[in-house]
Amino acid sequence: MREIKIFYDEFEKKHMDEKGRRRLVLRMRKSASLLRLNGITLDVGCRNGPLRKHLPSSASYVGLDITRKWWDGTFDLVIADAAKLPFKTGSFDNVAALELVEHLFNPKTFIEETYRVLKRDGFLVISTPNIACLLNRFKLMFGRTPSYFGIDSGHLHCFTYSSLSGLLFPLFRVTRRACTYVLFPLRRLTNILPLSFLEMIAGLFPNLSDHILVRAERW
Repeated sequence: MREIKIFYDEFEKKHMDEKGRRRLVLRMRKSASLLRLNGITLDVGCRNGPLRKHLPSSASYVGLDITRKWWDGTFDLVIADAAKLPFKTGSFDNVAALELVEHLFNPKTFIEETYRVLKRDGFLVISTPNIACLLNRFKLMFGRTPSYFGIDSGHLHCFTYSSLSGLLFPLFRVTRRACTYVLFPLRRLTNILPLSFLEMIAGLFPNLSDHILVRAERW
């Protein structure tokens, strides 16, 4: 845990332009729509709590992260390792893991811990970059490193929808899948197209979506 904490304490937050912020908002909004909103949500790897902004003000929210570097003090934060969640069995209605599993040494341990702390009818909502997105398919074809998986990205694993479903099985089954947006190989083309159009293309071709976003329920 100490090595991970040092890495993320020193990890520089990349500059995010307006289009990047709009895409983040879309991912958070779609993630929130998959949660049981009248329950207690544990947001693992919460950073500064962007998911919380898309939950009802009455919703119960607990953030967990390995560092307090990005915490703004506006929500309850627990400092802990995702591989050993410091909560009693059956404590939460939802666990959100948004852009988290790709950073973990052993994602399977986290899935097992999530299963433990969720209530019997609880939801696990996971978002992770899609190694098989349209942009990465073109990059790999021309021998370039896929987006999100550079040597300094902090990503230890890469996922497709199929491999993420395999990670969840046999403790969880995917019951809903949401698409984010498709990024085209030509940045100029992506930048001039409205986000609603990129979202629509992802809905038509979900395996090309930039991120994988699923809701899983306990077996």
